[in-house]
Amino acid sequence: MCDISSNTVTIAVANGRIIGAIDACIFAPGIQHGPLDVEAIRKIDARECTANEAFTQGGVIKHTPYKNLDELTQAYNQRKADAILSFDSLSLLCAMEIAAMKVFMRDYNISPEHCQVYLSGSVSEIEYVKKQIEKHLHAQTISVGKRSAAAGLAEIAEDIYNGATNITGIKVEKR
Repeated sequence: MCDISSNTVTIAVANGRIIGAIDACIFAPGIQHGPLDVEAIRKIDARECTANEAFTQGGVIKHTPYKNLDELTQAYNQRKADAILSFDSLSLLCAMEIAAMKVFMRDYNISPEHCQVYLSGSVSEIEYVKKQIEKHLHAQTISVGKRSAAAGLAEIAEDIYNGATNITGIKVEKR
């Protein structure tokens, strides 16, 4: 599962258990948030910004005039080169993150060609990004929609409320 929106989070699940995850602060950026590049690290070292500030400004729109996904999408629809490059970069980095998670699947006897790839988040519904990720992975993806994370969290909350002690391999702590 690769959730792509303001940031990107990719999770590998095998046999109902989370076996690996990568967050935007490490690898693939989102629209607004992303990993710290050398420029950001230098600004942090010079105390020009905090690491959190750098992270929240490290997304694919960092070097564009666009402020959010709506503006980026409008520019893409107008075939503006910087918007296309932003979506191309995002697609490639998300595909690389997904490919990295497929490596973990081998430890659970699931070969990469048998992995199902789900996309969620607001960007998952942009057909161009979905097709680019599929091209890079040489595999089909399934978009489960921009609200799927919220629906999943509601189901987790319901399970915990009803007494679940384990959610996808993670122990539920009682308070």
